[in-house]
Amino acid sequence: MMTEDDARPTFSHRSPMESPGFRFWQTFLQWQRQIDIALAPYHLTQQSFSILAVIGWLSKQNYQATQDGTVRQKMIVEKSGVQKMQISLLLRKLEQGQLITVQPFLLDRRERLITLTPHGLRTLKEAVPLVEKEDKRFLAKVHIED
Repeated sequence: MMTEDDARPTFSHRSPMESPGFRFWQTFLQWQRQIDIALAPYHLTQQSFSILAVIGWLSKQNYQATQDGTVRQKMIVEKSGVQKMQISLLLRKLEQGQLITVQPFLLDRRERLITLTPHGLRTLKEAVPLVEKEDKRFLAKVHIED
């Protein structure tokens, strides 16, 4: 027979705020909200901006090496650490916003080629300083200790 104590989870902390993981998560969510607010005029979220920025970085590297700024979706997944399905959803939103173009990769039909549009490049150039400014402002106050 199960007792009431058996049905309750066991925590090593008396409250969520004593958990470093919980506090980190709360801090991350606050930071993410501030980034979302800064990016609202561009119809971007922190997540979509981050993927757009990764595309920008990879595109620049590819262009410097090959004179071609096209980026394979696989490289975006690897560089960002975000799951492929989530990347696919974010790429669809960026494509709908005309920030990128998406083409099939002829050598592998499962793969897609991503290119920043002129609008995407302009947006990135305007948004990066805003995000960096918000990062400095917000993260200067962050201190998480055990």
